[in-house]
Amino acid sequence: MIRSPLTHAIVATLLVSALGSALASEVYRHVDKDGRVTYSDTPPAAGNGQATRIRIFKGPSADEPAHEPAQPAQRLREVDTRIERRVTEERATAERIAAARQKVAERREALEAGKVPLPGERQGLPFGKSRLRPAYFERVANLEARLADAEAELDALLN
Repeated sequence: MIRSPLTHAIVATLLVSALGSALASEVYRHVDKDGRVTYSDTPPAAGNGQATRIRIFKGPSADEPAHEPAQPAQRLREVDTRIERRVTEERATAERIAAARQKVAERREALEAGKVPLPGERQGLPFGKSRLRPAYFERVANLEARLADAEAELDALLN
């Protein structure tokens, strides 16, 4: 069993955090005859080894100066900051994906609507027949290219 001050500090920190806000203002550190360390909020039975009472302060009062944060608290803040940054990045990515999906939907609608020839894009032929002019095919090809670009943008975000 590793018995270092750091291990004891970590165990004490975990114990304090696990007990939460309902924690009493005292914790007992008990070392039994085999050298095992136990932390508890109740005093150990007499004669079972050495017990030390540890006072826990929930924080400085208004008239006491604030102390530098403990290392575990600083690490928790760093983790919280990283989590917040990650959540912000995920939200931004979700918004970009939603915008890209909207763009694809709009470009599909534009392509479907664009398949209807505009005035001047049909050329009349004898016997009541007509054919589409090159301007129509250029316009539809442009709409198809814009849709393909939007789909490629969406695929890049999803992959």
